[in-house]
Amino acid sequence: MKNFLSRLLGSRRPSLYLHIGLPKTGTSAIQGLLFDNTEALDSSGYIYPRGTIGGDSDFAYAHHNLARAAFEKDAQTWDNFQAEINSLRKKKILVSSETFSNCRHIDQLEFIAQYLEPYNTNIVVYLRRQDDFLQALYQTIIVYGDKTMPFDEFFQAKLEEHDSFRAMDYYFLVNDLFASVFGKDRIILKVYEKSQLHQRNLLKDFLKTVGFSSTQDFVLDVKNTNLSFDARRLDTYRRLKKVFHGEAEFLKTARRIIRDNNKRQEFLPNNIISAEQSALIMERVRESNEKLAREYLGRSDGELFSESFDSALAPANTASDEEIAGHLEDLDPARAERYRAATRAD
Repeated sequence: MKNFLSRLLGSRRPSLYLHIGLPKTGTSAIQGLLFDNTEALDSSGYIYPRGTIGGDSDFAYAHHNLARAAFEKDAQTWDNFQAEINSLRKKKILVSSETFSNCRHIDQLEFIAQYLEPYNTNIVVYLRRQDDFLQALYQTIIVYGDKTMPFDEFFQAKLEEHDSFRAMDYYFLVNDLFASVFGKDRIILKVYEKSQLHQRNLLKDFLKTVGFSSTQDFVLDVKNTNLSFDARRLDTYRRLKKVFHGEAEFLKTARRIIRDNNKRQEFLPNNIISAEQSALIMERVRESNEKLAREYLGRSDGELFSESFDSALAPANTASDEEIAGHLEDLDPARAERYRAATRAD
């Protein structure tokens, strides 16, 4: 009788899907989809709460503010969130921020869990191959950050940082942290590979995961706000940035021109990492990945990622300094000469 009542009362509670990323798994596209399809969500009894979305230097599509409030145990932000979703009385709530995956302490997750106790909460997490994740992370820090180091230097630093490797231990994140607080049966684990997505499409896969049987009412053409370069163009931009560091408007123009001429597609690796580096990373996380595949996906062979990656690991064909200077001639002859002078000095 007690179990029956628990199931009955639980079924009456609103469902909440907490999408925690991971970073570099199309999170911006998913968040843009939810932000842009308010009417379709509403007509199906869903809500993507607006009161706590946004954050510094972010496109205002995700609940980054809510995730960051968990780091600081900011009760007011979470009280406001709870008041918003309770006032709208929707049966299903969608919350998304890859920043939630940075909650690496049990007390942070317990803080979140106390506010989500009134709901049937499921944790949705997409995982990307760790070697490919490193490539994507490197691209982000070169395009958006203030770093200009070559990939080999970046890789070696990550290899030596304990926290960096802990971040790539997906079993620790999923099982030892989130499952220990929310329950193993509340984890919805997805693999960020085209062959493992519903209809080979990330947005359709996410909507199916949170309970939509049809996507016909959704606008799926979400604008991509992230710049994504192939290895050759990324290295070109890195070298321009090294010479013209601090010249924000010029670098913004250079990014736009490079992106307009870039042909890299979603899910296509950009051969920044070498085969040797890839093998080293994947061996270190092999046991962690196998445990996830067996315990959360029921795969007796322990295979978490299934797509071949080696064919993409040919050395990148980088541009020469003179070639880069030649392209600069059309854009800004004075900068072309500055680039030549700077690279000759190197």
